Amino acid sequence: MLPLVALVVAGLVQVARLGGESLTVLSAAREAARTAAVTVDDGEVRRAVIASGLDEARTDILVERGGGLGTPVTVSVSYRTPAGPPILSWLLPAEVTLRARATMRQEVG
Repeated sequence: MLPLVALVVAGLVQVARLGGESLTVLSAAREAARTAAVTVDDGEVRRAVIASGLDEARTDILVERGGGLGTPVTVSVSYRTPAGPPILSWLLPAEVTLRARATMRQEVG
């Protein structure tokens, strides 16, 4: 009975961890969209995402701009994270990709 309880607890901890990381990815996308709305420098957008605490090597960022001032800019963030500890590798995939998108109106042309 104890191994089953330990497995369930470990699974719940992993779900909570992935939920927290998902919120971090969402926050990073929103911050990047805000940065993209006020600057045309995609390097600044990338720095805004990484400043959120995401590992740069595991992060993919796509910035999609409209025509100019007043048009939408969308930032998509994908983050690859380990699904769980090695002890649960037989149960979980090696990695999980978390994705978030945010769109704001460009304030610069």
